[in-house]
Amino acid sequence: MKSFLQWAGGKSRLLPVIHNNLPLTYNKYFEPFVGGGAVLFSLFSTDSLTSQQAVISDLNEELINCYNVIKHETSNLIKLLEHIASLKTHSKDMYLHIRNADRDIKTFKQWTPVQKASRFLYLNKACFNGLYRVNSKGFFNTPYGNPKSFETIFNIPNILECAKALQNVEILNKDFNELLPSIKEYDFVYLDPPYYPVSKTSNFVSYTLQKFKESDLQRLKDFCDVLTANKAFFLLSNSNSDYVKTLFDGYHIQEVSINRLIGAKNSSRGKVKELLISNY
Repeated sequence: MKSFLQWAGGKSRLLPVIHNNLPLTYNKYFEPFVGGGAVLFSLFSTDSLTSQQAVISDLNEELINCYNVIKHETSNLIKLLEHIASLKTHSKDMYLHIRNADRDIKTFKQWTPVQKASRFLYLNKACFNGLYRVNSKGFFNTPYGNPKSFETIFNIPNILECAKALQNVEILNKDFNELLPSIKEYDFVYLDPPYYPVSKTSNFVSYTLQKFKESDLQRLKDFCDVLTANKAFFLLSNSNSDYVKTLFDGYHIQEVSINRLIGAKNSSRGKVKELLISNY
């Protein structure tokens, strides 16, 4: 089992390092910036979690709708995905037509959750490198990625496995601070927020219309301080920047290497350093 999404900034390539840095034991698992869920599903795959132990959240409403549809309406979603995959008209024009569906706000509001989830998954697989990006009006605006094949664009068996894992997972659409009252002593929180930019071209704050600002990173630091005071564990991923290092000074900080796949040119990809920060 793996993430059902191709997700920019996903942790698939960092999973061995993350697993080596988990607390030895913990109670409930929380992931307030779930994104593609690479860490979540890897924990299920390695039996590190039981479904009763997990709470996930994200501010991206379309993403959370997709999780909920996979959990509650799996068969209806799969029927629609199989229909989309069977179409012979896949092209850039078709991609742009589906991408622009939410511009007609009145009509788009009438779409069912299953229809919205199928659109979300299609755009994720057909867009450039799985990059979720919205413009100032909150409309998805990532360009076409020209996938090689649409016959295998959706991994249905994997979606079914993810659906099983999600059956008893609590799925929320909340700010990370709203989870704080539910996190108890010896619970574990994995945090993968939008990264602090290390250059003008690496700014990923357009993930939601609200954006993730420097003040939000400060709020996240305060959140981690409360977790520590309450004897809960946290592990945080972020960019290898002096600002992040200074902000989280006093916690355990280590640099790790990861292959970066997002970039318009091959020269902008390759191994980069990221940070793993924890209170244990």
